[in-house]
Amino acid sequence: MVLMVQKEVAERICAKAGDMSVLAVSVQLYAEPEIIMSVPRSFFWPQPKVDSAIIKLRVKQFNSDSEQFFKIVKAGFANKRKMLIKNLESVVGKQHKEKLKIVFHELGINEKVRAQELSVEQWRQLVAKLSFPT
Repeated sequence: MVLMVQKEVAERICAKAGDMSVLAVSVQLYAEPEIIMSVPRSFFWPQPKVDSAIIKLRVKQFNSDSEQFFKIVKAGFANKRKMLIKNLESVVGKQHKEKLKIVFHELGINEKVRAQELSVEQWRQLVAKLSFPT
């Protein structure tokens, strides 16, 4: 797919680990985004207040429970200033905090990491490792 979006949105979609957002994780789960070129606001009439960018999305296969995946990702990003492990307690329950610590250790994820610091692959691994009580 080739799309033209606001430049800031394109940059958020293409973010790397450290600057991730729910939007970036969502798009990068299903596609490989790439900014092809910037389009200055002066190319439009009437001229908008923002620049645009053309992005290319190479769609990729994803075989997983996307509902569970996004439940965990949204919980992870719920409070941006909090550590990820604290945000995930709302999903798994405080009684499973030790399990979260074990999973983080198994995946080599620092317990003090924040949601925006994980890559999409780390999110996939984390979701795959977590099983929640019903």
